[in-house]
Amino acid sequence: MFEILQRSGIERRKHSVAGASGYTEYATRHDGGAEFGTRKAYLHHRLDTQHHILICTSQMRPDRDFVA
Repeated sequence: MFEILQRSGIERRKHSVAGASGYTEYATRHDGGAEFGTRKAYLHHRLDTQHHILICTSQMRPDRDFVA
């Protein structure tokens, strides 16, 4: 079950992987698909000039550690 939150036009999905919770932020692509990462990914992946994917782990605070 995903909890979807709206934040600055980007959807954030709260997820649980192997008992550890974290947040995955993703941006929907122009074709309607979505690019996802894993809980262990830390890099800011550039999809294009306006769409980003941002990943953090459960040790990071989603309200503070996300970078737009």
